[in-house]
Amino acid sequence: MRVRVRALAAATVLVLAATSVAAQERTLTERHPLRLGDAFAVGLGEGSVLAAGGVTVPRHGAAQGFFPLDVLYSPLPRVQFSVGAELNTDPRATDDPASGDLTLAGRLNFGPPTSFLPSFATQLAATLPTGVGARAVDLEAKGYATRELTLGEIVLFLHLNASADVRATELGDDERRLRYHLAAGPSFTLPRLAALTLAGDVFVDQARRRGETETVGAEIGARYRLSPTLVFDAGVGTEWAGPRDRAAFFALVGLSWSFTTTQKP
Repeated sequence: MRVRVRALAAATVLVLAATSVAAQERTLTERHPLRLGDAFAVGLGEGSVLAAGGVTVPRHGAAQGFFPLDVLYSPLPRVQFSVGAELNTDPRATDDPASGDLTLAGRLNFGPPTSFLPSFATQLAATLPTGVGARAVDLEAKGYATRELTLGEIVLFLHLNASADVRATELGDDERRLRYHLAAGPSFTLPRLAALTLAGDVFVDQARRRGETETVGAEIGARYRLSPTLVFDAGVGTEWAGPRDRAAFFALVGLSWSFTTTQKP
């Protein structure tokens, strides 16, 4: 009898812990697993290391592997800095950005949402030509908006991302100086599966080269919290409009490890 009581108590603690942790697992970070990001503020002294591996199968050409890696940290309230890069198994086929290019970014959250306005955040980033065959510096300004809706027992978050990037140096004759990117979609957690977060989006990317059409696609993904500090994520998607070499299919899996440098009272 005592064994059963202890087992029941342990199971209850695990369920409550998973529910508590998942309540914080509403965040979305670009490329882990989707290109969609949220506008939420990161706690002071909190950070994450995010690593993933994926494959892209183009409509014409050979499949390629890609491996994004990002490190995020918040040294100030509502302020987050990040550094990231992505490696590709065929660097010669990847130039926007190039395989191994380093991206440095700083992000500011404008505070909690109000009754009428969603959460807002903005980010400035610079991609440096540290990769294979890279030649240009790209600058990006990005805006995030997230709105919370309650549908019965489900809390739904609607996200909108809009950015413009500028080729600051080494502009090619056939390249645009300025181009835009858009992504929008929902994320939510099921009440009975509190450790699991589901998300999806549609996106539009303007081509760097003149004469090429915008890339339009969609993706879906999930994040599952394995422990208070470890999250597994996976996503799949497709690009149904765009250049000839657009992706017929892409998929990604990864792990995120979170940490904190501040002591909680």
